[in-house]
Amino acid sequence: VAATMRVSPGGAGASSSRRELLGAVASAAAAQVLAGAAAPAFADELSTPEANQQLLKTGVNPFNSACMGFGCSDAKGLRYGGAEAPEGIESLPYSSFLKMVESKEVASVEFIPPSGDVAYAILKEDNKRIRIGEGMPEEKGNGWSSPMYVMRILDNKGVPYKFAFKKLPYRGGAAGREASTASLQ
Repeated sequence: VAATMRVSPGGAGASSSRRELLGAVASAAAAQVLAGAAAPAFADELSTPEANQQLLKTGVNPFNSACMGFGCSDAKGLRYGGAEAPEGIESLPYSSFLKMVESKEVASVEFIPPSGDVAYAILKEDNKRIRIGEGMPEEKGNGWSSPMYVMRILDNKGVPYKFAFKKLPYRGGAAGREASTASLQ
């Protein structure tokens, strides 16, 4: 760096030598970066096959290594099997539902708000409405499970779906409002 600088004696030339110094420092730094001299020496050690095998043995993988907001655990991660089978009602296991979607036996799907954890499949054969049960992905803020995956599958297969929002009756406010909304329903 010092070899590329010209030093001028004081006065107006001093400011120009500072400019030259900054230019020389910037070009030297850029040359080092472009030449690869700025790469850390330990980077090669981390990318060896042995190091990768060790990371895999300790359970670190692309799905749990970036745990921002996901809790850094497998509690509800890739090993999560979805919802339990609902008790007391007829339901269709998620795996069977996926087979029916593939064979085009599902007419549409209705997700129940707010998050779509509960969903009903409407079958083409008899227009029967049946709950998708065991294994259905539930919305989990600390894991990889979400009904959005089901919606993506339905989009890809061309199966329509909707969220079943129900209009709630008006519960207060100005006098006479209840009567006017009741007549609209």
